[in-house]
Amino acid sequence: MACVPEAYPAYSIARPIVALINAHAARDGEMFPHAFKQMKLGAVIGTRTWGGVIGIWPRHSLVDGTVTTQPEMAACFSDVGWQVENRGVEPTFT
Repeated sequence: MACVPEAYPAYSIARPIVALINAHAARDGEMFPHAFKQMKLGAVIGTRTWGGVIGIWPRHSLVDGTVTTQPEMAACFSDVGWQVENRGVEPTFT
């Protein structure tokens, strides 16, 4: 009896995959395709992302009910360091 290839975990993708990107991506939409390329999971298709990786958090309330934010969450990668910020992710194919 022959073994039939099966994905493990059961819902993982066991075929070629691509990631789609464009200039409207930000934060996770930039970190994900960069990691996707870095891990060589497949091609990244589309247009360069805009480079907005540093995240904000609405933390401080003012007396008039408005909220201030400040940049505080960034992502560093082993291949490009902090340079996804202000640069974005280049697609493999356009």
